[in-house]
Amino acid sequence: MHANNLTAVNKPAADGGTDDPIATLALVAEDDARHAAGRGTREWEWAQTFDAIPDMVAIIDAHHIISRANRAMADRLDLGPEELPGRKCYEVVHGMTSPPPFCPHAGMMRDGRARTEEIEEKRLAGFFDVTVSPLHDADGRITACVHVARDITALRQAEEERRVLERQFQQAQKLESLGVLAGGIAHDFNNILTIILGHCHLGKQNAAPEAPHKRYFQQIEDAANRAADLCLQMLAYPGRSEPVRTRVDLGRQIDEIIRILKPAIKKDVGIELDLMRDVPGIKADRSHIQQIVMNLIINAAEAIDGDDCVVAVTTGVETLAARQLADVRFGQDAQPGRYAFLEVRDSGNGMDEDTLRRIFNPFYTTKPSGHGLGLA
Repeated sequence: MHANNLTAVNKPAADGGTDDPIATLALVAEDDARHAAGRGTREWEWAQTFDAIPDMVAIIDAHHIISRANRAMADRLDLGPEELPGRKCYEVVHGMTSPPPFCPHAGMMRDGRARTEEIEEKRLAGFFDVTVSPLHDADGRITACVHVARDITALRQAEEERRVLERQFQQAQKLESLGVLAGGIAHDFNNILTIILGHCHLGKQNAAPEAPHKRYFQQIEDAANRAADLCLQMLAYPGRSEPVRTRVDLGRQIDEIIRILKPAIKKDVGIELDLMRDVPGIKADRSHIQQIVMNLIINAAEAIDGDDCVVAVTTGVETLAARQLADVRFGQDAQPGRYAFLEVRDSGNGMDEDTLRRIFNPFYTTKPSGHGLGLA
């Protein structure tokens, strides 16, 4: 009977279970252990995956409190992962005491819709593509959000570099077209000037030494030579002519330019000179330097009005570091070192940002039609 009872205890039930309550408890305990181990494995895998995401990810509740953040977010904020839960997101990310106006989390809480914003965060020194997606409870109410911030600073920089290269390419194409046009005009114009100068020379040779009209030939010849110089300038704008570089004494050349310009400048505009006499000579095209200084002074004198109108011209020597050369618009390959400088400053209001961006466009002008190219 005892043996039969033992056999009955170990005999499987018809439904696959067992009639022994002790065996049943053992099976249940074993099954719970398997499920617990599975849950533990899944949670460990989830935590590992969460921390492996390179983007900054956080779960943030309706009150802007971080309940969980991944390692990428903690590292970017220079905090430990255990330091983020329980803190306000706008405090640790933006250093603010309330949500910023552009906060996508606040917008999502208002309308319940996921949204994406591109945000510049100066405290983190970068641009971020921020996405917030709502999390709902069993009743469908929004209780939190998944906040993902992807660093797109490198992408923005690459895009800006692409735009700069694109603008440079367009400018090069424009200058190439202008060069073809200017070259054709200058060629035809020079042919006409050759005829004028030739006839002036013949007229001067055939005129009697004391003939009153001989001085007219000289004036025509001088004007034709200035027109020939204008042709060279037309070719210089798009880079179609090679500059003639010689050693230039800035102080002496500016003295000569001011002497020529003074009669042409308005009487109510004063010119102040602060010229360093021992500035080392520079290698430059003398006519280009003359054109630059004359245009800057004339434009400044025409642009300023009112009392105490002053145009100040300064020369000197300065040692420039790399950070000071970072904003140089031309000559980006300039190396740190000792430089001669020429500065023309006036007491006017200056240029707006749009004009400043276009001042090196060779055919751009702020002057009315018929008043010349001005800045060019």
